[in-house]
Amino acid sequence: MESRSEWKGTNAELLAELKKVAEALKIDTKSNLWPNSTHKLNQILQELKIYLEEFGITIDRNRYARIIRIFKQTT
Repeated sequence: MESRSEWKGTNAELLAELKKVAEALKIDTKSNLWPNSTHKLNQILQELKIYLEEFGITIDRNRYARIIRIFKQTT
């Protein structure tokens, strides 16, 4: 999200994208703290949603299409 203001895709695509970033940053993705499934990622996003909104980051979900849209609001 640092280099762009919006990301859109499925939970699986987001998990794969986060894993790439984590590996580049040398974050241990085998840790118990890392979401190992899309269901766990979804839970974590729900928990963080309020805190992310404080920084202007919004998470929109389309449950029928299973698409997540994460974007930084501009003021």
